[in-house]
Amino acid sequence: MDIIETIIATVMIIALLFVLISAITTMRDFVDVNGWIEIFIGLIVMKIVSATKSK
Repeated sequence: MDIIETIIATVMIIALLFVLISAITTMRDFVDVNGWIEIFIGLIVMKIVSATKSK
């Protein structure tokens, strides 16, 4: 299960990177994008930390 969780986390991070790149290139006018990016990164980091701590 640990391997599956790490794979899911890495896939989520890669997908988020693509979302960030597209958001930065297309939505530079919106200031809220940076806040959402920080929230998503925080959530993913928390998930990874909880997954590693549960071991």
